[in-house]
Amino acid sequence: MTYSIVDAMKGRQCGGYGSKMERFVLFKRWQQEVVKVSRRNAQSRQAQNKLTDRRRRAETNDAMRRRVRVDVLTSWTNARLKDDHIEKTKRKGALSIASELQKTSRVDEFSSLQER
Repeated sequence: MTYSIVDAMKGRQCGGYGSKMERFVLFKRWQQEVVKVSRRNAQSRQAQNKLTDRRRRAETNDAMRRRVRVDVLTSWTNARLKDDHIEKTKRKGALSIASELQKTSRVDEFSSLQER
């Protein structure tokens, strides 16, 4: 005959049909409790994992948005600098053309009418 822990706590040995039935019922209840606790722990772990995943995704999205924002600002700044550089070049070109025109179109006071 086998001697179970439950029966040892009760202080008696396994016996006939009644005690076997009682052991069976207790064992079934114990299994149900184990399943219940296991399910609860699994649900808790699942909820924790979902929360962790959601946080991780949110952090990743925020980091991505920040990177995109920085890239946009960098591109915008570079475009502005390029535009400024082009404007400076245009201005320099216009000034040099104007000064050249001014030099070539200067009329000497002592020149004749034909030279003018």
